[in-house]
Amino acid sequence: MIDLHCHILLRVPPDDGPASVEGVLDMARVALGDGISTIVATPHLSFEDLAHPESIPARVEQVQEVVATAGLAVQILPGAEIPAVWEALEHAQALPFLGEQRRYVLLEVPLAGLPDYLPQLVFSLQVKGLQPVLAHPERTQLAHRNPNLLLELAERGCPLQLNADSVAGRWGRPARTTALRFLREVEHCVLATDAHDARQRPPLLSVARRAFRGLGGEKRFQQVTEEYPRKILSGENL
Repeated sequence: MIDLHCHILLRVPPDDGPASVEGVLDMARVALGDGISTIVATPHLSFEDLAHPESIPARVEQVQEVVATAGLAVQILPGAEIPAVWEALEHAQALPFLGEQRRYVLLEVPLAGLPDYLPQLVFSLQVKGLQPVLAHPERTQLAHRNPNLLLELAERGCPLQLNADSVAGRWGRPARTTALRFLREVEHCVLATDAHDARQRPPLLSVARRAFRGLGGEKRFQQVTEEYPRKILSGENL
């Protein structure tokens, strides 16, 4: 399986990943045990990072070396979780992509508030040749008060990245209900862990597998954890 959203890089503000190398290894072991073979490292992006675009790949290379040295067969790829603010548009050509393709970016839908500007921001990024993947929309206030806006964005080509533990019910009934609705009504969803550590927010995708019994079964689960994430990492159309 492929995890498109994971905070596995050593903690550097504003990110909140593991604080030690052992924490990184613990996360890699949990992911590997769950059947995850590829992790996209998606630290929270500070726009100041864009002055040093080599910083994220260098940090990813460091973590990949640590994981490989420990004998863990997990591939770590570069990425970032980009805040959905207008500043992202100002830096559009320098934004980190998911993996090594040059098309898809992970755009963090704000958890609080009703960002009425989101459709225009998404459209403006698309005009510049970027395709946002909307991160954990099921956890947002927007999804609970105006889910149709997110459904419209999905119809305009934005894949929805849902958290596996939302589908499993960890974030409460509203998040689970919304995630299941999106999985029923939106073809191009992808499942990711949004993991931050090995214990409280671990990199597990299989926790959501049971919910797919009524959502197309194993075929649909494979789509959202392997087929569609692989296409995103290849820069293909979904």
